[in-house]
Formats: sequence, structure tokens, C-alpha cells
Amino acid sequence: MKNFPTRNLAIVAVFSALAAIIYLFDFSLPFFPPFIKLDFADLPALIAAFTFGPVTGILIQVVRNVLHLFVSNTGGVGELANIIIGGTMVGTAGLIYQRNKTKAGAFKALLAGTVAMTVVAMPLNYYVILPLFSLFMPIDTIFALSAKFIPAIHDKFTFILYVTLPFNLLKGATISLSSWLLYKKLQPALHHLRS
Repeated sequence: MKNFPTRNLAIVAVFSALAAIIYLFDFSLPFFPPFIKLDFADLPALIAAFTFGPVTGILIQVVRNVLHLFVSNTGGVGELANIIIGGTMVGTAGLIYQRNKTKAGAFKALLAGTVAMTVVAMPLNYYVILPLFSLFMPIDTIFALSAKFIPAIHDKFTFILYVTLPFNLLKGATISLSSWLLYKKLQPALHHLRS
């Protein structure tokens, strides 16, 4: 019992460090504005949530984003968004999978996590993230840059509709598929860490 908290702390530290390294390799997509970047840093947290539970996954999301603050170019706004949105996906998927550890349970968990993160991302971006970003760059400039890629964007609502919604669905699907493929291969090794 004495080793339980220490082991969990070590797991969070290792998975967070891995996620922080992966986070450095984000990239833009050609059909979204260049400041919208895709990364696979949610992957270690999602796999950990499946293996050790949703709380561990969420802790990894928090720690890896705090680590990223040292190299952030968003003044912490991007990290705040990642903690909340990524934490929603990881927490939802981990909680559902914990209750039904089958292939069907994993599929439902990943689908629910993707939907949950997308639903949370829309009002969060509208009411919190975009206003915070506007402290660094005028919001009209954000819309103008976005309109070069998606001409229909001209205000917060159209930004949410044409950027936030599709991007989070795409990111959730990509992370889900990647974790589905990786978790099956890593499951024997992860089982030893859990026991």
C-alpha cells in the first residue's frame, strides 16, 4: 500500500514527460488557419486513462501542459485550452472504459470522448479562449487570418462553426484511432505496470 501513491506519481511523471515531448511536434493542417495545430500529445494521457483510470489521464494532461508553459508562444492560453478540452476527452473516455473494458466499451469510450471534447471546445472557445487570445492579437486579425483559409469566417460564431467544431472532431478521431491501434499493442506491457 505504501508504494501505491509513489508508483502512480512515477507513472504520471513518465507519461507526462512523454506527452510533453510529443507536444513539441505539432503541425498545421493545410485546410485550417496556421495557428490551429494538430499534435498527438493527448495519446499518452488517453492510454494511461485506459490503463490506470481517468484521474491519472487528467493529471497527465495537466502536468504536460504545465511543462509546455516553458516553451509556450500562447501566453498559457493554448495550454489552458488543452487542459480543459483534452482533459474532457481523456476523462470521459477513461471513465467509460473503466466501466466496460471490452472492444465495444473502448469504441464507445473513444467516441464519447471525441464528442465530449468537441461539445466542450465550442463554448469554451467562444466565451474564454478567443477573448483571451484577443489580448495578444486583435480578434479581427484572428478572423482575417482565418478567412484566408475559410472565407466564411467573419466572427466568433463562424470561427466556432468552421474551425473549432471540425478541428476537434478531426483531432478526436485521429487521437482515438491512434490510441486504439497503440493500446492493443502496448496492453501486455501496461498490464505489468498496473499489477
